Amino acid sequence: MNKRSESESSTHLTAISITDWRIEWLLVTALFLLSRLVFYVAGVRMSFDGFPGDWQLLDLRQLRVNALSSIVHLHSQPPLFNLITALLVKVPKGWEYRFATGGALVLGFILFSSAYFLLRELEVPIATSIFVIVVLLASPALILYENWYFYTYATAAMLTLATLGLAKFLRNDLARWGFVYCFALAIVVLLNSTFQWPWMFVGLVPIAARYRSRWNLLLRVTILPVVFVASWYAKDLIMFHTYSTSSWLGMNMTHVTIDSAGKSTLETMVGNHQLSSIVLVPSFASIDGYVPRLIPSHPRGGARVLNSRTEDGSFTNFNNINFIAISNAYLRSDLSFIARHPVTYLSNVSKAIQVFAVPADEYMWVARNAAKIKDYASWYNKVVMLQPSYVDPYKYTVESGYTSGGTGVRTHWTYESFSEIVELLTMLLLVPYFLIRRRFHAHVSWILAFISFCTGYAFLATNLVELGENNRFQMDLGPLPLIATAAVGRFAYLRWHNTRMPEIH
Repeated sequence: MNKRSESESSTHLTAISITDWRIEWLLVTALFLLSRLVFYVAGVRMSFDGFPGDWQLLDLRQLRVNALSSIVHLHSQPPLFNLITALLVKVPKGWEYRFATGGALVLGFILFSSAYFLLRELEVPIATSIFVIVVLLASPALILYENWYFYTYATAAMLTLATLGLAKFLRNDLARWGFVYCFALAIVVLLNSTFQWPWMFVGLVPIAARYRSRWNLLLRVTILPVVFVASWYAKDLIMFHTYSTSSWLGMNMTHVTIDSAGKSTLETMVGNHQLSSIVLVPSFASIDGYVPRLIPSHPRGGARVLNSRTEDGSFTNFNNINFIAISNAYLRSDLSFIARHPVTYLSNVSKAIQVFAVPADEYMWVARNAAKIKDYASWYNKVVMLQPSYVDPYKYTVESGYTSGGTGVRTHWTYESFSEIVELLTMLLLVPYFLIRRRFHAHVSWILAFISFCTGYAFLATNLVELGENNRFQMDLGPLPLIATAAVGRFAYLRWHNTRMPEIH
């Protein structure tokens, strides 16, 4: 770190060196509880939309009576969401709502308290930190996802906790915070299929750099989270010959590839042996649409969740073992389509990026609660998110392509949040520039580098392979882009202020 950046940072407050951190913690706690009470009065309640029938969940009856075997034979998704659901469906009838609501409040408290102290670790002053937390507590997106039974909000909470753990570990060199960081990374990988082992591998670099000459401490901090993640990948490789926590990549990727091509184009490409005839069937169709006409039937697996064609009595079972071969067949055609139509693919990716920059509350699966705070959400998104035109969640999700096979229209620019665009540009361009120029203290550089890496990873890993619900995917990052933008803004202000100060002779 150069001397100039250290002198400019000397006026900052060091987060945990303050003596009255307990008062700040109590203030954040009070603000959190007050905000949740206000939204409760407004009618926001825990929503189980899609439950049962959620594609990411196994048959609820099997989770209730045969949970361990069912989750061991899960290949379509990481295990934690199904494991949590297996515990939830075993509680006494009528208590599921209470447990889910309580769990969401705990996640919310983790998210907001971690966000506040992360701001302080990034040397953001108390008043500015509290202002940012109030903005986050008032966010329609965060309250709606907090009250939707799904893994997105938990991902955001764990990523925020992980970043705080990294910050405290780097500043204090405390192994327990390094373990919190690594364990939170493992939870994210085992919870959300967007985040795969390469992301966690890169995430472990700061720990390895700090403990490069202390192997005993490195193992102590990393071994358990790494074993958990590696064991699940090994299980999938041995049982299903898959290399990720989700077997759906090929089916998901059709949304930015073959779905945008007309039927005649696909038929021509199939006739020329450029694509498999499977592309003539929409992805995520029922088993009968593929097997045995297009894909040979796989021998029966060792559990009902691998053999049943439906789950919960009516919904397609996308964990059926045949979907591994089906998705792989789609993936080969996806890649072939990209090689032959790169401009079409890039056009679809640009649509996905547009959706990514839309406020996450404008999403179909949170629409029930969104309707209860529609006027407020419209005001917030226009004033805070700088979105010129608020759009109904149902309408926007249909337009984006989520319910039309990924073919989506190019939605109007006024639907995008310019606040989120600024945050993205800061994370993807400005932060790397400042890091290259060595403008921050070492521990602040590592924190901002991690947030920038997570943002870039989520941005690419979702927009390159999906089209339709990309604004939900950006919610995985939670408050991290805003937190880092606030820290960078504070730093830029101090640099500008110091250059304008007259020299004293």
